[in-house]
Amino acid sequence: DNDSLTYSWEEEDLGPASGGNWNSGDAPYFRSYTPIASPTRYFPNHSVVLSGNYTATKGEYVPAISQTLQFRLTARDNKMGGGGVCYAFNYITIDTSGPLKVTVPSSVGIVWAISTQQTVTWDVNNTDQYPVSCQLVDILISYDSGTTFSVLVASTPNDGAQLISVPTLSATLATCRIKVQSVGNIFYDIGDNNFTISINSGTPTGFQSISQNNAVGLTVWPNPASGQLNITAANLNGQNATQLTITDVLGHVVLQNDYFNKVELKESIDLSGLSKGLYFVKISNNGNQAVYRILKD
Repeated sequence: DNDSLTYSWEEEDLGPASGGNWNSGDAPYFRSYTPIASPTRYFPNHSVVLSGNYTATKGEYVPAISQTLQFRLTARDNKMGGGGVCYAFNYITIDTSGPLKVTVPSSVGIVWAISTQQTVTWDVNNTDQYPVSCQLVDILISYDSGTTFSVLVASTPNDGAQLISVPTLSATLATCRIKVQSVGNIFYDIGDNNFTISINSGTPTGFQSISQNNAVGLTVWPNPASGQLNITAANLNGQNATQLTITDVLGHVVLQNDYFNKVELKESIDLSGLSKGLYFVKISNNGNQAVYRILKD
């Protein structure tokens, strides 16, 4: 009858009457809150995910072991003199697969120029395999440090990397975040730190920047790096060879690898044997190339 509704999601699992620890599994993991106008609730709350600490907030604790949780959704129309109430139950299976985790952009200091091609990467961690079997994910972007999100790429394969076009903004924003969420399931992750989308399309500056023309979708992290350096490229022509080259500031080649039949590249390179200093990572494929400056510390 067009009354305004309020909603509440509550965990229905009952623990012992006393003596249980709030995060021991002997009591419900998620607390109840006052009903709100939105039918959506995140477990745990977005604020917990944005903080990166999943065990410090009472009533917002993510189970670490396999089990089934029961939730109740209650809708109320709050009509004066005789309000209506409806409810339904939902059962969520917690599996030890995962967690799915955004890896790029996630570290501090990342700057992407508007309208360039960049690669969003995430750790799949078996979430594409049975029993989770999540084959597709959505990639979303926030311009306000994770308060709100909009879809950047919908229903892309859950394979850990996706080439995206950086949105064209009217001003430089340093409060951007990337979110990767499952399609047909309820799990997601958000990058650990804000990154910057810059309207300056000139010569890149800073160790996190890459060449302006990034047609191969090259992404490198962490940067600076002392040990393992992760390298991805997500827009390769598999009919042509792909060459990975790392050179020092004098132009000396310190590493060169050739790959064949690759449409996507995911490599981990050990830098521990290199001297400290500035290096350049280059990916070449099908007449396209991109260069990324890295600092070995």
